[in-house]
Amino acid sequence: MFDQISAEYLDTIIDEILAADQIYCTSVRSGLPVGQYLTHGLNRSLGNCHLVMADMSDWIDDMINMKSTDLIIATSFPRYAQRIIEFVKVARERNIKVIAITDNYSAPIVEHADHILTCDSSSIAFHNSPITAMVVADYIISAAAIRNSDETRGRLDEINNILTKIEYHHGK
Repeated sequence: MFDQISAEYLDTIIDEILAADQIYCTSVRSGLPVGQYLTHGLNRSLGNCHLVMADMSDWIDDMINMKSTDLIIATSFPRYAQRIIEFVKVARERNIKVIAITDNYSAPIVEHADHILTCDSSSIAFHNSPITAMVVADYIISAAAIRNSDETRGRLDEINNILTKIEYHHGK
């Protein structure tokens, strides 16, 4: 994977994420775990990330509030759901930057993306595997948190204090 994606390119991706006012992760079907993981991880450290399920939500309501200073991270694997392609196409028409996580450069989402992260989605069976994309997502979350370490530390401390106060975790 890192043979295909350079450290410099990943740094550019992190720059875009940290510069965004709001981040919207979107995905469908086999890409959904990637979108959920990215949303959870980025929101915990940055506090400005939202999940939009392009084929289950009325994303148009979300889209009209998005600005050119926002960012969409879209995960799309074969058989490439039309709703996610429509989502990023409208986003680009509104000058919203798009990072696409997809299986190859011929995927339909590529023509609507500013940055493309290719991740092999093949598996030994019939389904698309999100494993490689999850590794990329984990890298993105970690790199953003490290680059934004003071703010991340403060947010995580505050989250932990609330979780401790409400006795969220089992045991003491």
